[in-house]
Amino acid sequence: MTGRRRVLVVDDEPDVLDMLRESLEFMGYEASTALSVEQAIVAMARVRPHLVLLDLMMPGMSGLEALVYFCQHHRTVPVIVVTGRKEPEIARQARAAGAVAVVGKPIDFDALEDLVAQAMRPAARP
Repeated sequence: MTGRRRVLVVDDEPDVLDMLRESLEFMGYEASTALSVEQAIVAMARVRPHLVLLDLMMPGMSGLEALVYFCQHHRTVPVIVVTGRKEPEIARQARAAGAVAVVGKPIDFDALEDLVAQAMRPAARP
């Protein structure tokens, strides 16, 4: 593994996954991807990410269930939730479950870059 900070991107939409991966790599991060929560759980051990970007609406295990799992089993890895749902309750639930931030779709990449950098700071971690 390189010395770059690693991000695991979890989204069931291949186009969104590729766009996020490319954007993160442009920002200087090493980005890995998973098309499902189940793939992400396996990738956590292989990739050992410093941050997870997690889509909330996933088939199978939901993004919210995955968020709870990641926060319980990988406490030092911050999770930023990405969602197309605009209801304030969704963001509240994600934060209550342990997300360090919630980003809406369509994604504002300048804001995402700031959130990722902030979440990567050691003081930002739980």
